[in-house]
Amino acid sequence: MQISDQNRNSVPTFLNLFKSLFSPLHHKSKGMKNIFDHHFFEQKYFLQPSASENDFANRLNISLENLNQISKTFYFRPFSYLIEEHRYQHFMKEFENPINADLPFESIIKLSGFENNDSFIQFVHEKRNKTIK
Repeated sequence: MQISDQNRNSVPTFLNLFKSLFSPLHHKSKGMKNIFDHHFFEQKYFLQPSASENDFANRLNISLENLNQISKTFYFRPFSYLIEEHRYQHFMKEFENPINADLPFESIIKLSGFENNDSFIQFVHEKRNKTIK
């Protein structure tokens, strides 16, 4: 089966059309990822006790669906888990930092963005259960 000259010429045109339709979406999501990264990681949004999906989506002026799409696409986790995971990582760094040796455990938990000891312990248990499975 041979492809006619007309069909050969239409294939690249179709591909170019397809690329032109989705290219702006790719650039938009990449640009939004940069904004996401700046506010979430560089500004350490996750340390705020009030950090939530709704609040962050409102700050970025995007839908919850778009927020979770960015989180899952680039970080392979739902946004709510990303908050808790980075709070936990921050806690571990601060807990191991000698300057914090005289701080109570509870203070380091709160400085890491967790609401209280229970929310910290709950996340640690969830994290351990996911690791075991």
